[in-house]
Amino acid sequence: MPTQSETASMAEISSGPGNPPAPPVLPLTGEIPPPSQSDAPKYDPTVKAGSAEERCKYTLNQFVDSKPGLREFFPDKIFAGYAARAARLVDEIIKLKCPKETAQQFAILVLYDLALLIDDSSSMYTDDDGARVKTLHTLLKAVAEVYELAREEGIMSVRYLNGRQGRKNVTKAKVDEVHKAIRYHGLTMIGTQLQEKILKPFVEKKVMTKPLLTMIITDGAIEGESSGVLEKNIYNCLTSLQSGPKPKTEDAVAFMFARIGDDPGAKELIESLDNHKDMDQWIDCLPVNEKIEDVGNGSAEHWSVLRKLFLGALDADIDRFDVVQAETPIDTSEKVLKLKDHHKVRPLGEEEEDV
Repeated sequence: MPTQSETASMAEISSGPGNPPAPPVLPLTGEIPPPSQSDAPKYDPTVKAGSAEERCKYTLNQFVDSKPGLREFFPDKIFAGYAARAARLVDEIIKLKCPKETAQQFAILVLYDLALLIDDSSSMYTDDDGARVKTLHTLLKAVAEVYELAREEGIMSVRYLNGRQGRKNVTKAKVDEVHKAIRYHGLTMIGTQLQEKILKPFVEKKVMTKPLLTMIITDGAIEGESSGVLEKNIYNCLTSLQSGPKPKTEDAVAFMFARIGDDPGAKELIESLDNHKDMDQWIDCLPVNEKIEDVGNGSAEHWSVLRKLFLGALDADIDRFDVVQAETPIDTSEKVLKLKDHHKVRPLGEEEEDV
């Protein structure tokens, strides 16, 4: 644990002029040799030609080829079991009025574990006359309804910025109980809590069998931690994955940020992350001109927003076609590099296990 003087030094690193050059780091290029002929989709005699399962298998193959690091998780590319589950997912969400072409894109969810990091700060409860709490409840139900089709046990983990008790394997049937148990208090230390509650237990210390998609849902700007901690923690995670043991490549993680409500601080945070020149390959944000409140309201935007939330950080084409009327982005890339290997987050105590 850093001393007070070390902590003060860290703060200076994040903002003071004249800092020494940062230690060299691996470039986040994602450059892995292109697939060879042997990487072509493998023949599976159990899958009928032209079937929904075959279409999903093709979708999964195309997707893994677009992210070469994923080959470490799925080396044979037969996708035994994944294609069948993906076909069921596509069929079920079409029944829920998802447009057919959009539904096919959701097939790639079967390849990912999903974790949620939820803002349970006091403003979620006190602002907008409680509307943000209701929006969160509706969002959790919609996310769980779709994702349990990709993973039968449901959302792998739901964790909170302030609450220490996480919940694992959250299905739609469990959402009411999970939501009712949230106690809104504290600050919005997204960078610190992302490291302690998501990256450390599910990336650094876990034997990963699937890549991890993390959704971060917040209603306000970051409070209670030094500037740049969020970017630094994501950056350090990516560089360590790039140079670490397989299958933990840099394609093992993806991050989706979204805001509840209309807080201008949250808007600024979303825009700065969405335009980050070094990490936009791994980070996506729900555009500020799309509203998370449209989920579950019966509008045509319901599936548009869910598509962005689930797939925007995974599929470059979806991210590429965003139309965001953003203000001038905050350039934090230099700050991230200066913070690397110098700023260690002060532990907040041991986290309780998910229940």
